[in-house]
Formats: sequence, C-alpha cells, structure tokens
Amino acid sequence: MDKLVKTKVVSKRLNVNPTTIQRWVKYFDIPCPKNDHGHYLFRQVDIERLEEIQVLLQQGLQMSDIKQQEVADVKPQNKKGDGLKEMDAYFHQMQEQLNGLESKVSQKADEVLSYQVMQHRKDMDQMATRLTELEEKMLVLEEQLLLQVTATNEIRTEFNPTMKTRKRNWLVSLFTMQ
Repeated sequence: MDKLVKTKVVSKRLNVNPTTIQRWVKYFDIPCPKNDHGHYLFRQVDIERLEEIQVLLQQGLQMSDIKQQEVADVKPQNKKGDGLKEMDAYFHQMQEQLNGLESKVSQKADEVLSYQVMQHRKDMDQMATRLTELEEKMLVLEEQLLLQVTATNEIRTEFNPTMKTRKRNWLVSLFTMQ
C-alpha cells in the first residue's frame, strides 16, 4: 500500500504554499483521500501528478489549458464499450426523470382541469339562480301590466270616447249635407 503524506509534506517537496496544493487538488479534481479532520492525504501517484502540473505551469501553460489537455488525454483512453454503458445508464436516468416530470405535469393538468370544471359549475349555478330571479320578476311585471291594462280598459269603458265621436260625426254629417 502507498504511503500517505499530508499537504505540508507535499508543499515542501514541490516548494509551493500548502494552499496552492489544495487549490490544484480542487481545480484538477485529483481524488485524494482525507483524514478524520478533513485534511488531504497524498499517495505517490497524486504527488507525481502534482509534479507534472507544476512543470507544465512553469513552462507557461495556464491551469485551464492543462485541464483541457488532461481531458483530451483521458477521452481516448476510455473503451468504447465503457462509453456506451455510461451513455446507456445516463440515457435511462434521463428517461426516468422525464417520465417523472411527465407524470407531474399530467397530475397538475388534472388538478387544473378539476378546478376549472368546479369553477364553471359554480358560475352555472349562479347564472341559474339569476335566471330564476329574472323569471320571478318578469311574472310580477306581467301581473302588474295585466292589472294596468285591465284598469285602463275599465276606465275606457266608463269614459267611452268613441260614443262622443260618433255623435259628433252624425251632427257634422247633418250640417255637411247640402
């Protein structure tokens, strides 16, 4: 088993600040184990990788360039079968998430539809109540109109202006006959 060393030992070996070592570990995603206190413990492989990073930085490369170069170096090493398995697993995970989201959308749509149906039902009940009120008012108005028509007819029969016009017409006709 590899001997594990602390950050301070590695920083002295590379002649850099311990925070620089920690920053490199985080930036380059170096999988270093940690002790109970959360401090990094470095294996020989990790130290060699940090030494390579230091050499590249001393040659003038940027950290982002080094990371891109590492990513490019790692890609061809993957076997095609492993990549397909990873993609298949990722596809299935995405499919499950998509199915879950579709289920939630469907459930939400059902809830919205139920609410809309209930709201329409409430509106229809209000309209039916209002229609009943209007029908009752119309009946009252028709009764009042009927009473007015009846009263007007009674007044007309008492007053009977048609008789006077007839008499006048008969008298007028008497004098107009020549």
